[in-house]
Amino acid sequence: MADDGKKTIVVDVTINPFGEFKGSQAPEWFKARPKLVSIVKDIKVKRSMELDPRKWKKKVLVDGVYAVARYDLALFATALNGMQKDIDKAIPPKEQKKNKFKANDKTETKEVGAALSNAEAKVTKLWKKISKSIDDKVSLALDEVESDKGDNKKAIAAGKQALKLLSRLDPTELFSWPLTRVGSVMDGLASDLKDGRGDKDKDFDAALKALRDIENDFEFNAKNMAKIAKMFLAVGEKVSKDKDADPELQSFGEELTTKGEMKSNLQMLDKNVNDMGKDLDVLVNFVAKGKATSEEVKTKGKKFGSDHKSKVGSATKAVAAIDKLADKFKKIERKLK
Repeated sequence: MADDGKKTIVVDVTINPFGEFKGSQAPEWFKARPKLVSIVKDIKVKRSMELDPRKWKKKVLVDGVYAVARYDLALFATALNGMQKDIDKAIPPKEQKKNKFKANDKTETKEVGAALSNAEAKVTKLWKKISKSIDDKVSLALDEVESDKGDNKKAIAAGKQALKLLSRLDPTELFSWPLTRVGSVMDGLASDLKDGRGDKDKDFDAALKALRDIENDFEFNAKNMAKIAKMFLAVGEKVSKDKDADPELQSFGEELTTKGEMKSNLQMLDKNVNDMGKDLDVLVNFVAKGKATSEEVKTKGKKFGSDHKSKVGSATKAVAAIDKLADKFKKIERKLK
């Protein structure tokens, strides 16, 4: 163990791409397009870090890596479910239960082949994006764990990590993905209830599980980002009043807390995250009762969408404000190294 009490901890994790998909396995239809097996592969994470064992345990870090990846894995699972429905539509109802997917199937119909090829193209494109996002987020999270420094350097380290994480917010996903997924779940439930052919209780249970998954993903992704925004504002508040801090760092802190648009944009982001979180909770409770009619479910889903569709703009403004200060912060960072 080093003089500072730190020791080497090796984080070695294998992330299953289908960790949030039913059965934690690839969909059956992947067998009909075997190239996907070599494209959608496990994500390997291995990193040696010098950490204080009193603060960090290997299991906590390993679990944390998967927690960081979980949101993107859930997005991937949702997309796979959508593709599965498109493929099922191409298979005659009488054939669906006995249909088995296999490579180079000569009995594959034109309609099924087209649906499978379309799904293959979507998966190839989406997994490239998802896997990169997971790699970036995990690397950034582990960087944050290692950057425990003190005084001026501590403020720089905290601001740097917050800046990097916030700048990687995807405005198109922070709020729009939950909106899209909620809309799909509520429309699906409304349709099932209207048809009246299935088991009503099972329909409500399935929708409830899907909504709770969405809520959990939103809690992790959006609320975690909001916490980082708060951390950034706290750093600004602290250094703006610290007479011993570098003048440029003090000035940067003032821009975060009193002068610029950063504070208002981050506060709006935080408010919108809280508002959507509360309404997601209301929606979960509504579906949990299992008593609504098809029309009531449809209306509730539409209202959620209309109430929150404008929130994508708040994430866009927050990221834009961050970009304006990024260059200035980097100059201060280089100066105080």
